[in-house]
Amino acid sequence: MGAAEQRALIEAQGRRTHQLREDLLALVRQEFASLSSYRDADARRWVEQIVPSVTGAQRDMAGQVLTYLLELLADMLGRRVEPPQEALPAQLPQDLRGVDMAEVYLRPFHTIWTALSRGAPLDKAVEQGMSRAEKIAATDLQMAKVYTAQAVMAGVDAVTGYRRVPRGAETCALCLIASTQRYHREELLPIHPGCDCGVAPLTGDDDPGQVIDEELLEATHDAVEAAFGREAVDRGGRERDYRRLIVTREHGEYGPTLTVADQQFTDADQLGLSPDRPAPTRVNAREGDEQEPPAAAPDAGGDLAAVEERLRTGLAEALGTQVQVDLAGLDAENAADIARALVDMAQRYPDVDVTEVSSAGPDGMRHSTSHAEAWYDSASLHFNTASFGDRQTALENAADEPASGWTFPGGAGPYSVAVHEFAHLLDDQGLDGRWMEATGPFDAPLQQQYLQYLLDRGVDIHDEDAIAEFVEQQIGQYGATDFGELVAESFTDYIVNGDDAYELSVLIAERLHRAWEEGT
Repeated sequence: MGAAEQRALIEAQGRRTHQLREDLLALVRQEFASLSSYRDADARRWVEQIVPSVTGAQRDMAGQVLTYLLELLADMLGRRVEPPQEALPAQLPQDLRGVDMAEVYLRPFHTIWTALSRGAPLDKAVEQGMSRAEKIAATDLQMAKVYTAQAVMAGVDAVTGYRRVPRGAETCALCLIASTQRYHREELLPIHPGCDCGVAPLTGDDDPGQVIDEELLEATHDAVEAAFGREAVDRGGRERDYRRLIVTREHGEYGPTLTVADQQFTDADQLGLSPDRPAPTRVNAREGDEQEPPAAAPDAGGDLAAVEERLRTGLAEALGTQVQVDLAGLDAENAADIARALVDMAQRYPDVDVTEVSSAGPDGMRHSTSHAEAWYDSASLHFNTASFGDRQTALENAADEPASGWTFPGGAGPYSVAVHEFAHLLDDQGLDGRWMEATGPFDAPLQQQYLQYLLDRGVDIHDEDAIAEFVEQQIGQYGATDFGELVAESFTDYIVNGDDAYELSVLIAERLHRAWEEGT
């Protein structure tokens, strides 16, 4: 077949894989909507139902990609091409993310539970959870596509590389720009959440995927203008190389991932960082000030009653008022970490209102799966004995949650969880604790900074899914559930990781600090 027929084959493959994607997402929506309560039992039932469906769709995708590439390569090379063993659908790894799929598909329920704990109506919380479930499934299907494509091209000696094939005018700016890039056959195609691109192989000078038509070129210009501004566009095509606007970085689960050039997120090496690094004093520092070492904090470990008394005394000295403390059921080391965090924060923010620090079993929490909760109506903090009653459980959570992408490196230990909940009180009492779904807080200075930050990085501020994907890459899935959690996660990242905190964390945490330090 000639070039036109090869191109038709590529386009037909795009339609087939897109239909498979739409069929899977329709099933995800159907199964998710059929749940009755979205509690723990429903979550387990959902995982049991959806994971086999997703793995089946992944194998179907692998089979489609294998058949398409073998047919296209046979025509390009003029001979039959044997399928590489590694590219067979039966060889597709079940956990392409490197994370148990059962754990991954529980994440939509964490989104729902977090939204409910923040006061969202049930229908809105379920909508957020369903959107998250769709994004997870779409990404898993794309990972199966790129894994199989790479296995085929790495296993056929005549292939020299390959090209990304965008699906057309609806493709995002990242993919349109990246479609001008050629990849070595050993490289895994960089993706991003929601990506639906295909691939076309290269053999010597034969490049059936390189079609520069006016419609695609104009779509690229339009996408660049929408994402990066009019000044980034070069419709003449002689001066501007759009590839400078994007980079490929390593995501801890997705692997090579397209992103805006100055955007950062958790890579595989960072996921192994110590879960509870000492808290720096950065939040107290103004530019040019000398940073003092942290004030004395409760010693770690020891008798639980002694930890409670140190916390009670430390809060009273810092806040000038008595705080009710009852940590019954918590492991003493976990309680000591929590106490250290709360005294650290109280010393930094002595005007915050805290009435109670207590523990409770799952039934005593407003949501049974929460590690901890800040109750705004009573200015109180509550820690779940299911999460912190055992030291080993707490340490496993501290390692597993950053590794899964749920939170940032260092974001899940007892110290960090306590800082996170304290940040909710700071947000509620300092920034009025209110936010709009997509555009962020009602606090005008932070809203302006936040929206400008998103715009500067090519994020469509009218697209909640685009914002959520960006925040996930910046700081983790928990911070993407709503703006209140983003504030708390950002502040905690800033406290725990200091100079290593993400840029977005710095922006939000410093605004929260100024609201308390300067009253503005």
